[in-house]
Amino acid sequence: MKLLFPLWTIFILGLSCDFVFSQTSKVYKLIYKDFDVNSYDKCIRLLNGTSEIGCQSKNGGNTGAIYHINSTARITDFLQKSHLKNYIPLVDVNYFNNKLIQQFISSGKVQGVLVYEPEGFVKPTNSWSPELKCPKERFGLYNASYGPQYECKPDNNPWNPPGDGLTEQNIPFPIFHILQSEAAQEIIQCYNKYNSKEVYPLCSMQMKSHMFGAVDAPTCIRRTTYQTTLTPQMYCDAMGGWNTIASLKPLISRKNKTKSDSTILVTAALDSRAFMMLNTAPGNSLATGFITLLAVAKAMGGISEKQKSELNKNIMFVLFDGEAFDNIGSTRTVFDMQQMNFPVVENKAMIQPAAIKLEDADSIVEIGELGHVDSQLYVHTDPISAALHKSRIDQIIAEINNNAQDINATKASPSVGLVPSSLQTFLKSRNLPGVVITDYDKQTKNKYFFSRYDELRNLNINYNENTTDEEMLQLLQPLAQKLSNVALATAKMLYLEAAATSIIPPEISLNTSLVTEMLFCYLYKANCSLFTEATSTNSVTKLPNFPYNRYVTVFQTSATGLPIMNNWGVLSRNLLAIFTGKHLPDNSTTCKPSVSTDETTTYFYFNGKLNNGTRENFCVKSSSFVTKALAPAIEDNELTNNVENYGLWAESRWTTTTFNLRMFLQHDEVNQGMTLLAGLLVLLVSFTVVYIVDTKAETLFQPAGVI
Repeated sequence: MKLLFPLWTIFILGLSCDFVFSQTSKVYKLIYKDFDVNSYDKCIRLLNGTSEIGCQSKNGGNTGAIYHINSTARITDFLQKSHLKNYIPLVDVNYFNNKLIQQFISSGKVQGVLVYEPEGFVKPTNSWSPELKCPKERFGLYNASYGPQYECKPDNNPWNPPGDGLTEQNIPFPIFHILQSEAAQEIIQCYNKYNSKEVYPLCSMQMKSHMFGAVDAPTCIRRTTYQTTLTPQMYCDAMGGWNTIASLKPLISRKNKTKSDSTILVTAALDSRAFMMLNTAPGNSLATGFITLLAVAKAMGGISEKQKSELNKNIMFVLFDGEAFDNIGSTRTVFDMQQMNFPVVENKAMIQPAAIKLEDADSIVEIGELGHVDSQLYVHTDPISAALHKSRIDQIIAEINNNAQDINATKASPSVGLVPSSLQTFLKSRNLPGVVITDYDKQTKNKYFFSRYDELRNLNINYNENTTDEEMLQLLQPLAQKLSNVALATAKMLYLEAAATSIIPPEISLNTSLVTEMLFCYLYKANCSLFTEATSTNSVTKLPNFPYNRYVTVFQTSATGLPIMNNWGVLSRNLLAIFTGKHLPDNSTTCKPSVSTDETTTYFYFNGKLNNGTRENFCVKSSSFVTKALAPAIEDNELTNNVENYGLWAESRWTTTTFNLRMFLQHDEVNQGMTLLAGLLVLLVSFTVVYIVDTKAETLFQPAGVI
C-alpha cells in the first residue's frame, strides 16, 4: 500500500496535467484561444555563407501583452510610455518596416510582432521593399578590381530605392503576418477590451517558432551532414531547386559531336522571395520576365523542324531557379558548363547530348522585369564588356526595333552599370555579348520588390473578391498585349541572330490570348485550363484556386536521385517542352525513347484539351532538361573547399508543432504569485492529509467484521 501511494500520486498528477494542458480539454479552451497555423504567414530562419537571418522564438515560445500600433503616434507612445516588461505589438502593415523592427529590438521589451492588414486594405500607402537597396551585391560583378565606379551605392541613387534591408536582418523574436481579417479583428477586440489602459488582466499572446538552424549555412550544413546516433538531429537543408532548359534545335549526342555548336542563351529568373514567404512570395513583376520568355519560346517553336536544323546557331531557353538568393541557379549553370556537365551530368553508360561549354555561349539575352512596360524598352549591358561587343549589341537593339510594334528599345544609361541580373554571373567567368531587357532605366519601377505586395495590383490590375475569371482575363489583356509585343520582337531578333538569312519566316507568330492565359495561371489562379492541359497524364497534383508561391525552398531529390521540383517549376518545364518540342501522334505506348539509355531527348504525355468530356492527350518529344540549381559549394551532400566563392544558402529545419499562436488573459505577477502559492499550499495540505490517512489506514479503517 505504501509503495503504491507515490506511484498513484505521480500517475494522477500526470493525468491531471495532461487533462489541463491538452489543447482538446475544456480547461485549456477556457484559458487559451488557438489560431489555425494556416491563418498566418511566418518569418523563418535562413542562413547564408556568413550569418543567420530571419526570425525565431525561444524554445518554449515568447509571451507578451498585446499593444496595438496603427499610427506614428502609437509608435511613439509604445517606445516612450509603455511600462511593461514584455509586449507583442500588433502592427498595421502600413507602419511595418525595418526601422520599426530595429526600434523594437533596441527597446528590449518586444517578444514578438504580429502584422495585420486593416479593413479596406488594398496595398501599403507607401512604397516598401524588404530587400536591400542594392540586392545581390555579395557575389555581384562589380568590385574594387572590376568596375568600382559601377558598384551600387545605397546612399546614391540605388537600384531599389524603397528597399530597407529587412530580409537581411537577424531578428531575435518571431514575426507572424495575420492572413485572415477575422483573426485580426478578434485580436483587436481583445486588445480594446482589456489593454487600452494597461490594467490587469491583459490580453496577451504566445508566439512559438523555434528553429534548429544557427550560426551560418556552412556550419549548419556541416553539423547536419556529420550527425551521429548520439546526435541524430537535422539542423538545416541547403536551399535550391531545378533549372529548366529547352533547346530549339535537337541536340547531338556526345559520341557523334565533331564540333561545338554556338548557342544563344535566352534566360529569365523563375523564383521570387518575400520577408514572410512560406505562404506568399508572388514576385509578379519578375514573373512577367519568364512569362515573356515562354512567349518567345512559343513564337519560335512555330518554325518547322527543317528550319530549326538549318539555324547556324542554336537557341536555348533557360529558366533559372534560386536567383532570388545570390543567383544560385545561374551560378550552378556556369559551374556545370565549366565542368562539361551541362545540360546533363556526364554518364558514359547513357546516350547523352553533347556538353555545352561556357565557350559555346555565343551571347546571352536575359528578360527581366516587364510588369510596368509601356512603349519604351531598356536594354542593359555591362559598359566594360559591352565596349568590346558594341556592334553586336547595337545590332541586337536595331533588330528588336525593326521588328517591334508599339514599342521602342533603347540602351539603358551606362552610368549605373549592369543591373542585378543572371548575366552578371556569366560575365564574371567570361566576356561575351549580353543584354538584359527590362521596363526601367536606372532604377526598378517595382515599388514592392521582393515584397508580398508585388502582386497583380502592383501591375495596375485592379480587382476584388467578386471579380470573375472572365473579368480577370479582360483586365489582363492590356498587359498581355504589351508583353506579346516584346516577345514577338525578341523572337524575330533571335531568329535573325541565329539564322543565315535576313528573311523572317511567317511561322514566327504569337497569339496574345496565350500570354493572357499564362498571366492568369501564374499570377491569379493556377487551376486554369492551360495548366490542366500541360499536366502529365500520370500526375496526381491538384491545381489550387490561387497562384503558386514561387519561393525556391530547399533542394530535393528522390531516394533514387530523381529531381523533386516545385509544382510551378514542373508546369514551366512542361510549357517549354510543349512550345519548343515536336508533337507526335497520340499514342501513350510509343511516347518514350526507342532506347531506354537515350537521354538526348525527353518524352512527355500530356492531358491536352477537353473535347466533349474527353481529354485529347498528346505526346511531345523535346530537347528539354532540368539541371541542379544548387550552390556549387555542395557536391554529393558534402561541402567543398570553395564555400566562400559561392552564394550558399540554407533553410533551418523545424517540426510540425514548431509554429503556434494563442491568445489568453494574463494577470499581474502578484496575482500569479498568490495563485501559485495558494495552489502549492492546497497541494501540500492534500499530500499531508493523504499521507496521514495512508499511514493510519489500519487504525482508521478496520477490516470488515472486526468490532
